[in-house]
Amino acid sequence: MYRMKTDYVKFGIKFIIISLILLALCIGYAFYADASDLTPEEISSGKDFVNQIADKSFDFILDPANSKEAKLENLKENLISKIDFDFISSFVLGANYRTMTDDQKSRFQKVFKEINLYSYSDKFSGYSNAKLDILNTEDAKDKKQMYVNFVIYPSGKEDTSNKVDSKLRLRKTGEDFKIVDVTIAGISMVMTYRNDFKSVMDTATSSGQDQIETLIKKLEEKVAEKK
Repeated sequence: MYRMKTDYVKFGIKFIIISLILLALCIGYAFYADASDLTPEEISSGKDFVNQIADKSFDFILDPANSKEAKLENLKENLISKIDFDFISSFVLGANYRTMTDDQKSRFQKVFKEINLYSYSDKFSGYSNAKLDILNTEDAKDKKQMYVNFVIYPSGKEDTSNKVDSKLRLRKTGEDFKIVDVTIAGISMVMTYRNDFKSVMDTATSSGQDQIETLIKKLEEKVAEKK
């Protein structure tokens, strides 16, 4: 079976884990800098956005008394629903996304969400001691978007030897925010997906296979392994 040259599942795990940790632990911190086209009220609502997710998910997910099934349901409702998979899908698949049928888009987004959900659920317990510090926000140069810069300490703040500089990208959609990317140690999640998916589709094309159907099938196989 063809393997992607970069482990996209690992980066999917990082995206979900780091996002949730950030959302949970940023309570009490402030957003310092104005972001592109966002009013002070909208920046404040961004803080409310992360606080609400933290209140509903973080402690529940870390509690070993809660079943895996209950944690998955909590994640679906309170975290996965906050990620803009339509926006991310359009970017990572590029022009291919615009040529996909509605059925293909629906199937792709379903399995894309699931691969992140199951991978995250399997690995989250290893990050139970993680801490982070919010540094500031910066202009994302795109309308209604902003970056939140932070440092993560995987083993707790007492261990600074492996701290990681990161940033979360939020996008204002309607009256709320959505998560659209996380950059960890200079590596963008969406760019990683984009490169890996392109590699799979290019290989499919060279083998005379339908590139979109091949990609969806490989993702479905990954999800099946997780269930």
